[in-house]
Amino acid sequence: MEKGEILEVHGNRFQQREITAWTNKFKHPIVKIEDVDGLVKIFIEKGGLTSVQPPKNV
Repeated sequence: MEKGEILEVHGNRFQQREITAWTNKFKHPIVKIEDVDGLVKIFIEKGGLTSVQPPKNV
């Protein structure tokens, strides 16, 4: 997947909590969540796992 692409994940409400924790940890924003009778569709945007370099002292 390229940065900015959307991944659609299907699960239940328990899995939603796990997926939300994972997306927060790895900085992949959730675009939207659809909950229909306990079956959940989560749309996740591929975020940047960019390593932030510390500023160089000049």
